[in-house]
Amino acid sequence: MKTVLLTGATGFLGSHLLEALLNVGYKVVILKRSTSDTWRINHLLDVVKAYDVDTEQVEQAFTDQGIDAVIHTACSYGRNGEFIYDIVESNLIFGLKLLDACIKFKVGMFCNTDTLLNKTLNDYALSKNQLTQWLQQKSDQVQVINLKLEHMYGPKDDATKFVSWLLSQLQAGA
Repeated sequence: MKTVLLTGATGFLGSHLLEALLNVGYKVVILKRSTSDTWRINHLLDVVKAYDVDTEQVEQAFTDQGIDAVIHTACSYGRNGEFIYDIVESNLIFGLKLLDACIKFKVGMFCNTDTLLNKTLNDYALSKNQLTQWLQQKSDQVQVINLKLEHMYGPKDDATKFVSWLLSQLQAGA
C-alpha cells in the first residue's frame, strides 16, 4: 500500500482529495494545524494519521510513516487580513520544508497545487510563484508535478469564495 502525505486536507480541495485517495486504497497521512477546523473531514479522521505542524516537526511524519508521495494543497489566500509573512510562511516556507523532507527521505513525487494568477496580482500569487521556482530548481532531486489550478467550486466550499458569495448575493436579491 502506497503512503501519501497530504497537506491542506481540511480545505475544500484537500478534503475531496483525501476522500478519493482513501477510496482507492492509499494510506494517507495529513499535515494540519492543531487549530484547523476539521468539519469537512471529521468522518475520516479515524482512518488517517494526522500530524499538527504547529506542534510537531514536518520531518516527523516522514520519519514515522515512510512517505511515497506528497500532495501539497495547503495555502493562504490572504483573504482574512493575514500579514505578508503569514502568507509567505504558508505558501512558500511550508512548501520548502516539504520539499527539503522529500529530498532528504527520497520521496518519489511532490505534487504541488499552483495558481494561474499572475505573480504581480497579489501576495498569494507571488508566494505560490516563488515556490514553483524552487520546485523547478530542485526537480532533478525529486519528481515534481505542478498543477496550475483555476477557480474551483462544489460541495463543502467556503462561503467566502467567489461562486459561493455570488450565489448568496443572487439569492438575497442583491
